Amino acid sequence: MEEPVLLPNYKRLAQKLELVLFTYNRAPYLNHALTQLQGSPFSFCKITILDNCSTDETPAVIQQHIACFPNMVYERNKINIGGNANILRAAERSNGLYTWLICDDDEFDFSNCDDVIDVVLEEKVDLIHVGGHGTKPWQLAGITATPKELMAKGYHFVNNASFVPASLFRTQVFYDSLDEAYQNIRNWYPHLVYTFKFYTDNKLVYLAKNRIVTASVGRAGYNYDDWLDRWVNTSFLMKQSSDRRKVFFDVYNGEKKLITLARLTLHAFKKKISFFSLFKVFYLYSVPGLLASIFYLAGIGLLYPFIKNIGKKD
Repeated sequence: MEEPVLLPNYKRLAQKLELVLFTYNRAPYLNHALTQLQGSPFSFCKITILDNCSTDETPAVIQQHIACFPNMVYERNKINIGGNANILRAAERSNGLYTWLICDDDEFDFSNCDDVIDVVLEEKVDLIHVGGHGTKPWQLAGITATPKELMAKGYHFVNNASFVPASLFRTQVFYDSLDEAYQNIRNWYPHLVYTFKFYTDNKLVYLAKNRIVTASVGRAGYNYDDWLDRWVNTSFLMKQSSDRRKVFFDVYNGEKKLITLARLTLHAFKKKISFFSLFKVFYLYSVPGLLASIFYLAGIGLLYPFIKNIGKKD
């Protein structure tokens, strides 16, 4: 491959930012992701492909693309260490001042990302949000504020941060939380440990003008009860009960808390989630809420024979 002629900012960006793409057995999606990255401003950065011991055509896909990137490295784990552990392994692979961890199956839009490049080059903040879930319009774009300020304005900071590629971060900040992050692997969200510190410490976050990456939908393999239990546990990383509630309910995109509680209660009676998980949610909501939930559930139990067919009528 011929040495690319880099625009000055892209060359400077490559000196400060590294990307790590973690993947496992998604060769077709990986092919699409790498195709999207080609020719983007970020394609000149060092890009490490961290393969969690795939058994499909992943190595062949990487070989098809590697010549299109001036600084791409392919690394393969000796064994499959699990998806959440691989997130942390990916972060450890970066030696850049900033790091962007990306997945193998999401959608990118690099048509308007100059503001993000400028923020990295000027080292204005330690965390940049560049994307998230596509369920709501991208709003409040191009501003710098604390997570609490962003959430007060309607931005779902925690919900988007739960999506790993949403965050482009100063590498050392992630490393400072690495030990605690490993302890939260069992709860599926090791990467939120450092994010929560931005919330509690009121550190500034830059929100990109454009949603550069959008999470894919419909490819997760977990069941709802497992997810709910682990999301409650992750929310308890927050020390203050009020912060726990804000973190937990933010994932529901601003839905009224009582509506969420009612919906989860119906899920429990329909056996979509366990009552143990439901009690944990009420306890997180408040201790009095847990006590009230006993009477609440008793009342719902009496009414359930009349409402159990609600879903069947839709």
